[in-house]
Amino acid sequence: TFGDQGVTLMLVSPEDVFDPSLHAVLPGVQSTPEQTSSGKEGRVSTVVKAGYLFKGETLRHAQVTLAFDTEAQA
Repeated sequence: TFGDQGVTLMLVSPEDVFDPSLHAVLPGVQSTPEQTSSGKEGRVSTVVKAGYLFKGETLRHAQVTLAFDTEAQA
């Protein structure tokens, strides 16, 4: 199996701090107001596609959307 070869699922959850070495932001995809609140901008809002690690190194970045401050956008 992939696990026997050193491939593991990357554990990413909403509200994780964005890390460009682990996450890829999907352009043009915005979070809904329910997924966004003040003080959480720059954090993962939704995990769209899982990422994988190979022996602790990023094999595929997790595809995510980010929270943004809707009040700052107005």
